[in-house]
Amino acid sequence: MTEIAATDVTVLKEEMARKRLTQKDLVERLKAVGIETSKATICRSLKGERKFAETELRAIRDILDMKPVPKQPAPRSYKGIAIVATLVALSAIAILVVVLVREPDSTGEPTPQATPAPQGRCDKYEIAAKDLWLRDEHTNPVTQLPRGLKLTVKNRETRQWQVETEDNRSGWVDPGYLKPIC
Repeated sequence: MTEIAATDVTVLKEEMARKRLTQKDLVERLKAVGIETSKATICRSLKGERKFAETELRAIRDILDMKPVPKQPAPRSYKGIAIVATLVALSAIAILVVVLVREPDSTGEPTPQATPAPQGRCDKYEIAAKDLWLRDEHTNPVTQLPRGLKLTVKNRETRQWQVETEDNRSGWVDPGYLKPIC
């Protein structure tokens, strides 16, 4: 660091007062040229409690001489990249959910989805998929039901419908694999 004489500090203070430049303004202008400092640091330096660094002194003199101050490039923003990455991740999750929701048949191949059931009050359905899992109330698989087996819908209030098979087995099934027979 270069030693700065007391007279230089006095000259700096006078020039700042003449140009109506506050310590806060000086800190902001120094940051604009890449010098990180605080108002307290400038205050201590102007009181003589701390020595100015050579780069600080040079920049302050340039600021007080009103020389054009080169601007720092704006910091890079990764906000746009983060948004795109989030959208890609959400899309991947949505695709994964769609793939996992489809139940495989006994050969491990996904079964084709039946056409959605009409909104009427048809309670009689048959299984349109090759195989369909009958599940318990916690959605755990209980047994596989074959294509064409007839069901009676008992409750449609959840995503899985509560059904009873024609051979009196009860449980829940995915309605997307059912075909109305009303």
